[in-house]
Amino acid sequence: MKVLKISLLVVIILLVIVIAAGGYLGFVPGIRTLFGSDKPRDLGVVASAQSFASGEAKIGLTRQDANAASAATVTYQGAHQVNVSLTSEELTSLMQNGSWKHTWQYNPIADGFQVKFHPDGTVEASGVIDRTKLMGYLVATGFEDVLGYVNSLGFLPDTIPFYASGSGSIINNHVTVSISKAELGRISLPTDASAMQVVQNVVERRIAGISGLDVASLNFNGGTLNFKGTYPSVIKF
Repeated sequence: MKVLKISLLVVIILLVIVIAAGGYLGFVPGIRTLFGSDKPRDLGVVASAQSFASGEAKIGLTRQDANAASAATVTYQGAHQVNVSLTSEELTSLMQNGSWKHTWQYNPIADGFQVKFHPDGTVEASGVIDRTKLMGYLVATGFEDVLGYVNSLGFLPDTIPFYASGSGSIINNHVTVSISKAELGRISLPTDASAMQVVQNVVERRIAGISGLDVASLNFNGGTLNFKGTYPSVIKF
């Protein structure tokens, strides 16, 4: 009987450890809230309507999203020359949900996105991925070939925070990236050469899939995102 009680105690302790670890890593509802693992890292960048307006004016992109709630695809029209520098606040505001910005139904980036550009050229980004919208996003943007992989992530919560830091640049649509740290929930993701190649390929495919987009140069020198090239004039949902 004593052995049975000890064995039961060990099992209970192990179960608690597993649940607590899963909660910290962001996979167990309730527990992950207790640890704060359901929230993105706060980079201290504050979005605002003013930063959104200034960023939108710099890019010169007109949004036509009257049917954003039901649109199955995104289309781009026209192109114009762009040579701008965006601040952390401007890009954060452009990406975040807010009363000044409608959200496309398949936008997989949930509330809380922040990006922070550092003077040394490094970048931090954090936010929450809405896994329930990923499938629609991938279909609409031409990434049907990875749907099977996304389907295999069904064990993940519907929303899960992400974080990444590193540096990178784009020259004539060719991407170079170096990620020093990447997390999904609180789990560290690979940042080796093969992982970087996947990231570079994905970004280059996305650039090629946007009509009117041609990146002559993009870098983060001086603590801003500096873009030179052509950009679509109209985005339609």
